[in-house]
Amino acid sequence: MRPYLATEPFTMVDHAGRPFSYGVGQSLMLAPEAAAALGNNVLDPTTLPPVDWWGAPRRILAEEFCETQPVPFLEAPTHGALRILQGVGFDPGCAAYRFHTALNETTPHASMFFRWKDSSPYTSMRQFDGERDLALLRAAVLEADVVHCHMNYLAITNSRVRPKGRIIRHYHGSLPTGESLVEQSLDDAWGAVQVGARLSHLEQSPRMHWLPIAVPVDRYKAMADKAELTRRPRRSRGVFRVAHSPTNRGYKGTDALLDVTRRMRNNGAGIEVMLIEGMRHGAALLAKATCDVVFDSFWLGIQGSGLEGGAMAMPVIAGDPHVAELYREHVGHVPYTFADDAETLERKLFALMDEPNYYAAEAARVHAYVRTYHDYAAVAKRYDAILEAEL
Repeated sequence: MRPYLATEPFTMVDHAGRPFSYGVGQSLMLAPEAAAALGNNVLDPTTLPPVDWWGAPRRILAEEFCETQPVPFLEAPTHGALRILQGVGFDPGCAAYRFHTALNETTPHASMFFRWKDSSPYTSMRQFDGERDLALLRAAVLEADVVHCHMNYLAITNSRVRPKGRIIRHYHGSLPTGESLVEQSLDDAWGAVQVGARLSHLEQSPRMHWLPIAVPVDRYKAMADKAELTRRPRRSRGVFRVAHSPTNRGYKGTDALLDVTRRMRNNGAGIEVMLIEGMRHGAALLAKATCDVVFDSFWLGIQGSGLEGGAMAMPVIAGDPHVAELYREHVGHVPYTFADDAETLERKLFALMDEPNYYAAEAARVHAYVRTYHDYAAVAKRYDAILEAEL
């Protein structure tokens, strides 16, 4: 059985009978199909190519603008190093490729990253292709100490090879309810370590680990610093620019943002919205670097787009009171400028425009949070702790 890869939006129901939608390019694997798809490892090792874990090209993947030389990484295994295979079909928020790079840049481990299809024309980064490089995938699954499955079990089911190493199931996206489609029974059957990219995932399984989305803070900050040199200083050039990535306008609060800023302009405020959509990730980052603030969404708190803005040292406005409580519990504070309705959003935008000290404090607060929890080295250190506990 192959995973279903959507070619047009469609709707189905979750395990509790609630309807939800998948967009174009989002792949999913239902538990019965995944359970039936494991191979029996009847492979002749002599037919498989050698796997060069530490010397393979494209161990560092990045679409951000970099003037410096590529970040050096270890080219030979050291004591305690692991071979980690990662597989993904749809890569929401470009989280998987950045996680792959974070491991290779900041740990002694070697990550090998397979991606299937060009399910999105805007986020197609990969080290190897899951179909074109199928023989290499099979060899790597057999050798890997860890098989890290992003979203679903595509790396295992498409290779038809049962891993010898430990399996990790990484949940990223969420349903409109804020829940991820956690396949607890399947993860239990395969002995998979569960990790979730959002704090809200921790409520969905008693053994879920929080593994934050990784962003290269210094590189993204350098992009914003370079953009600042090419224009007048923020808040003094006459137009206050709000970055927003409307991947799903209904969930993200896009219409509310557009209504608020239209009303503010009608009242004389110099404000505009930059809708970051329909562009590759590198171009999206460059566009965001020219903005003054990010509005993420009223849903799930700060997500990938907001984390990029926080890394660039600009304030991030987001909502969701339930997720805010989770941040207070697990982080100690809500890292973003909180607004969960249009009225509060307008008030916070005016404050950020008109009060330089407030702007600077909010920018510093979210930047410190992103550096502490989401920087490449911080995420890799947390991953090491998860492996230490689980392996």
